[in-house]
Amino acid sequence: MRLKRQLTQKELAEFVGVAQPAIAGYESGEYKPKFDVATKLAKIFDVTVEELYSGQTEENEPATAEQLVDGQAEEGDTNDDEKTEFV
Repeated sequence: MRLKRQLTQKELAEFVGVAQPAIAGYESGEYKPKFDVATKLAKIFDVTVEELYSGQTEENEPATAEQLVDGQAEEGDTNDDEKTEFV
């Protein structure tokens, strides 16, 4: 999911207010994000918190890093439904 949005771990960490090693831990499955961080991640990836925690998502059209920074990412832009893991 992160790579589809052309984000580095560091960029994603900055967007959600955690350190880069936390993002690496989420991606590796070492641990799951706290609810407040999961809420921010879900918004960025346009999925529900439940989908994020389960690893089964119906992911929408990816937003680029520039769109996220500029606030141009819109909700509801859907792509084909697909099952995917967290990152």
